[in-house]
Amino acid sequence: MYIRLSIIFLLLFSGPVFASPSDIGYLSKNKIIDITSIIGAPPTIDSLKFANDKAISEPVYSINHDSEEYKQATMSSEDSVEELMNSFSESFGQELSIDKTPAIYKILSKLIIDANNSKNMAKIFYKRQRPYVFFDRQPCVLVLEDSDSVENFSYPSGHTTRAWTFALLLTSLKNNNTIALFDKAKSIGRDRVVCGVHWQSDVEASLTVATANFAVLQSVNEYQEDLINARKEVVYE
Repeated sequence: MYIRLSIIFLLLFSGPVFASPSDIGYLSKNKIIDITSIIGAPPTIDSLKFANDKAISEPVYSINHDSEEYKQATMSSEDSVEELMNSFSESFGQELSIDKTPAIYKILSKLIIDANNSKNMAKIFYKRQRPYVFFDRQPCVLVLEDSDSVENFSYPSGHTTRAWTFALLLTSLKNNNTIALFDKAKSIGRDRVVCGVHWQSDVEASLTVATANFAVLQSVNEYQEDLINARKEVVYE
């Protein structure tokens, strides 16, 4: 099943080139945790959990491509720091951008490096097959052909890890918007399943990755110092 030309030129992993494991955000080599031991292995193909994954994922390849659900899933594939700031602005209750909120931009940019390092650790370790490969179907956007790329692996979802990282940081800055921010992160996770590029269990593991990193982050002095400047940019209604 092939998708329309108006959609096919969108790349699944559009946006900036994500950090390699040697790049450091706030978490130094001494503070990087073994995320594989925290999230555990993905469901085996003979498990009830995988049966649930299959039951959720298989129908998404039959979704009407003109539906709002499908269009949203395609748009959600673009998630650079700038794009995520824009998409979270409404939930946060003010415009987030490199120009309007440079201190928040700085802190989010470094958090994304940590998020990517963590999820890449698990992707490389578990090498889980993506659902569109398992079903031999076409996802909502183009995919990478490089078989050696970490992005070919499914567990956990990088997009969802980055979304939850944003939500956790932003709700710590403005906790009266917690529900809206968490709903936004959850919707990005749903979009990855609708897009046909992630299993439901990939998305669930991503929340654990983001939360574990965020907990460790609280003891990092550099982060706490940058957080002071970020709070100065928050507008309270």
